[in-house]
Amino acid sequence: EQGQEGEQERGFYLAHSPERIMTGYSISRLREFPKVVGGANRESGVRAFEVYKNFVPNLHLVSSARVAEFIKIAEGCYRDVNVGLANELFRIAEELGVDFYEAREFANHEYCHLLLPSTGVGGHCIPVYPWFLIRAAERAEQRGKFGSARLLRAAREGNDEMVEYWAERIILGCLRVNKPLSEVKICVKGITFREGVKELYHSRNLALARSLSEKGLNVFVYDELFSRAEVEEGLGLRFLELEEVGEADLVFDCFGLKIESREKEKNGESGHGRK
Repeated sequence: EQGQEGEQERGFYLAHSPERIMTGYSISRLREFPKVVGGANRESGVRAFEVYKNFVPNLHLVSSARVAEFIKIAEGCYRDVNVGLANELFRIAEELGVDFYEAREFANHEYCHLLLPSTGVGGHCIPVYPWFLIRAAERAEQRGKFGSARLLRAAREGNDEMVEYWAERIILGCLRVNKPLSEVKICVKGITFREGVKELYHSRNLALARSLSEKGLNVFVYDELFSRAEVEEGLGLRFLELEEVGEADLVFDCFGLKIESREKEKNGESGHGRK
């Protein structure tokens, strides 16, 4: 932003409008979500606003490019922290023998909206953006201005820990199968970072499959969006077709958080994350 006034005299303007779309819903989100634009100075912001208003219906001019970017980052942090809260409450509920899903159903109302637990947070934005503010807070702390972003860091690290949490749950499930651990056939079902979207960027589900494989377990994956070649040649993991999933001794549904064991089903039982 330094020297921008002088650049303006030469006909150069600088503005920023962060994307707030979602993979698979780009056009609809562009129409529905408020789009913000801010300039390095007032004139830059106004000129960018005049361009965007020709094709963006829900457009808002904010005071600066810095504010525009902070809006996007704050939105990602909000999501990450709330996912982290859901994951932590889920883990505590499991330890206390409480059905988290039942509790969530009646806890949620106009002023409370607990999200669903997950294997963590993936995608292009949310796992990355909190670190911008965490690092900025750390630099400020070094200058004696204020403390580090403890909540953002705790949520970020807690969400990343969910991969190992579910790996441990899966291993415990395998130990209940009447086979040596290394011979238990595991199927990780769903490897994308979000259900129904063929994207693997920072996918915690893919990270889970790889973590189990690195532990020496007999791991396969299934995802309806991928072919055998894409998984085995592109990702270095073993693939099961849909009709082969039933041959696995244990299946973990990454989006439903269900752990199902063939051995238990023979006894009329089913092990899963939702008790």
